[in-house]
Amino acid sequence: MRKALNKIVKPPYGPPSDLRTLKEDIAARRVVLPGRFEQIGRYALENPEDIAFGTCRQIAASVGASESSVSRFVDALGFNSFAEFRAIFQAYIRDRN
Repeated sequence: MRKALNKIVKPPYGPPSDLRTLKEDIAARRVVLPGRFEQIGRYALENPEDIAFGTCRQIAASVGASESSVSRFVDALGFNSFAEFRAIFQAYIRDRN
């Protein structure tokens, strides 16, 4: 049974607690990212510094998406806000150095 193209399938345990978990969830297809969400997710994983220090508006412009698409992507992953999503990227940058 195929999922609707505009639906995201979230892991049942809530938002990922760190970037490693987010990457694992996406790689294992525990999170299924349709269309534009996949593009936003790919950009986020390939550009963690942009996410860590950017705004929702800047990320949307970089991806060629609307701010609302980025917000819906973040919400679909279970985060309460873009700031909460950005925090796992900031922690990754901090811990990496």
